[in-house]
Amino acid sequence: MGLSRGLRSGALALGCATLSCFLADGGPKSTAPTPPPACARRGPARVAPLDATGAGSTIAVARFGDRTLAYVADEDDHDVHTVDVDSRRELATTPIAGTPSQLLVTKDGRLVVLVRDQARAVVLEPAPAAEAPLDSLCAVDTPDEPVSLAMTPDEKTLLVSTGWGHSLTGYDAATLGRTFDRSLPREPRGVMVSTDGSQAFVTHAVGGQMSVVDLTTDLHAVSAVAVGEQGDLRTPARLALVPRTNEFDDHGDLIKKKPILAATPRQACQGFAIARSTEPGGRILAPEVLVDTGDPTEHSNGYGNAARLPTELPTIAVLDDATREPLEASLTVQVAPDRRVRNEPDECLLPRAAAVDTVGGTLLVACLGIDSVIAYDAASAQPANAELRRWDVASGPTGIAVDAVARRSVVWSQYDRTVTVLSLGAQRLDDPGERPTRISLSRLAQPADDRDLALGRELFHRSIARDGRACASCHPDGRDDGLVWATPDGTRQTPSLAGRLADTAPYAWNGSGETIEAHLANTFARLNAQALGRRDLDALVGYAMTMAGPTASPSDTTSRELARGREIFHASETGCSGCHGLDGQAPDGLRHALEEKAEFDTPSLRFVSGTAPYFHDGRFASFDQMLAATDGSMGKTSQLSAEDKRALETYLRSL
Repeated sequence: MGLSRGLRSGALALGCATLSCFLADGGPKSTAPTPPPACARRGPARVAPLDATGAGSTIAVARFGDRTLAYVADEDDHDVHTVDVDSRRELATTPIAGTPSQLLVTKDGRLVVLVRDQARAVVLEPAPAAEAPLDSLCAVDTPDEPVSLAMTPDEKTLLVSTGWGHSLTGYDAATLGRTFDRSLPREPRGVMVSTDGSQAFVTHAVGGQMSVVDLTTDLHAVSAVAVGEQGDLRTPARLALVPRTNEFDDHGDLIKKKPILAATPRQACQGFAIARSTEPGGRILAPEVLVDTGDPTEHSNGYGNAARLPTELPTIAVLDDATREPLEASLTVQVAPDRRVRNEPDECLLPRAAAVDTVGGTLLVACLGIDSVIAYDAASAQPANAELRRWDVASGPTGIAVDAVARRSVVWSQYDRTVTVLSLGAQRLDDPGERPTRISLSRLAQPADDRDLALGRELFHRSIARDGRACASCHPDGRDDGLVWATPDGTRQTPSLAGRLADTAPYAWNGSGETIEAHLANTFARLNAQALGRRDLDALVGYAMTMAGPTASPSDTTSRELARGREIFHASETGCSGCHGLDGQAPDGLRHALEEKAEFDTPSLRFVSGTAPYFHDGRFASFDQMLAATDGSMGKTSQLSAEDKRALETYLRSL
């Protein structure tokens, strides 16, 4: 999530803005010579990628003649920087009309850049001189919020995962014509193609699963692989409600379900990064975090398990890229006795990028919050327990790329706007190897308020809790983790923050925080976190209040179903707008008694379509469940016809 400054004057003038700027089938059906596709390279291929897996990142390395260049997607200044890795110099800056999220160098010498806030992919071409800005070839539309990309091994299909659009979209690599679009669960992030090109693996920031998309047929079937804790659990058993088949006594009366003693598996979160080994029949490696949300039958003294075990533990899910089966050992938590009080201060709880060093056989993971890159044994059954070495890098590492031939890696740190070059020669914890080299990149003049927002962003991703959690642990990308936590007030689901805080006081589910500062004081107390000084607190609040929500495509306001849904939302019979405001984004600021002895603040409904589960305790997994059950305590929708419920859902999804 960048510190948006709006579109820059003199931004890159793109050759076309929609899919209509080219012919998806390669050209008109005539006897005339077929013109080259609009997205095709116009000159000779001047660069060759050094990545063998076809993965995108915020930084990519390529050969340009006898030079090694790094291309960097800078989300804050809306630029692509060209850096000479050998001479440690920035060579050029190419403005982008929007916020670049990832880029990729194709084997035919082009650069594809995703523009997150514009729902667009742009294709660029290096000029004859490396010191010149990149030339524009074309731009194509994508579903909302393109965040990650990858190329199939045959270089025929470009894959784009979209966060808010929750999809995986395929494009013809030559023309950028769209070839398929498959819907996925919430918040997809990293994408990687198997070594044989038969399937794509997609991580999710929330939801505890990985999506696998079949690339061999036109159906592009999607299956889910659970990447949460499995098998022989090593966490202490505790009371948990375990669903059973209904049982009846001898008189035919239903026997009520009762709590039994059971180990509750940790749930997976923070699935941003993904990498794979390059050998045939290799493995998919996905850094993530396993979360203990606590016993749902008990009140916690904080957020999560009231016991002393760390709430979140880093792991690396390992899947066989042919069978799609997860390696169970990689998903099993083992907690040493000396880890029962809190996490180590240098745990990687916010993994954001990953790449494999094929020569050294290591997985490199870039970790926000601790500003480190950690090398793990990529062949281990439990890579997270097989750390080989680590490096300190500049603040905010969000991308990593490997130059295996030169035995080095380059890391992009967004917050400090620095490229760090790491030597990969040494592979032991006790061998410091060569000192990392840092290359500071140019930046626009930074106003004082931007410096405060930059500090707030760092604090948002820094460990503040006794167990190592940061704000971003529960609010990845400023949104929500999709989890329901045990709290002192009972079970509560995590609310989304980005784009929803301004003018929505009071805060917290029970409305106990009249201001953000008051709410944070309560949150810090529950997390056993040290209070922030005035400047840090102001910076954190300022950043939280200005975090941009998803950039969604405008709804079709002429849709009859949308119009009917709006009418139902505003009707006195349903009562939705009476509490949530005319557009769902101006809650009444009042507390309402929805349960015995409990009152709840009215939440904003902005971006509600991407914040499941619903209700304060997450009891409703979907709109369908919520609208079918609401009988008067929170509006009244259960009496609606199926058609009207669909219309109301359509309107809610447009907010």
